[in-house]
Amino acid sequence: MAEDIKLSNQPGDVLKPTPPFVPDKKQRPSLGRVVIYKLSDNDLTVSPITNNNATTCVATIVRVWDDSKVNLRLMTDASGELPWKTSIEFGDGPGQWSWPPFVASVQTTTLPIPPVPTTK
Repeated sequence: MAEDIKLSNQPGDVLKPTPPFVPDKKQRPSLGRVVIYKLSDNDLTVSPITNNNATTCVATIVRVWDDSKVNLRLMTDASGELPWKTSIEFGDGPGQWSWPPFVASVQTTTLPIPPVPTTK
């Protein structure tokens, strides 16, 4: 935010970090968005064995049916064809998709701006 930053570059001026970004609580799916797909026990297209023993994988939304149902293209930790999943519901359970967790940036302390050397 502009009011948090002093740009005069004088000794003693400080640069204050801006508050962390907080995403909207109600995200909406759209084409190309990256999501997390949780594998189910009866998942025939991907198993943890062929996904480096992981029970989740990254997926890209390739079709949006509504705010909770999408088609996905899975990106597993294995070589080969990328599997498709159709009409997958939003949720935290097996066979469902969810948004990746938000990772906040590292907060810094207030940093002093060093004085600008003057030339004569």
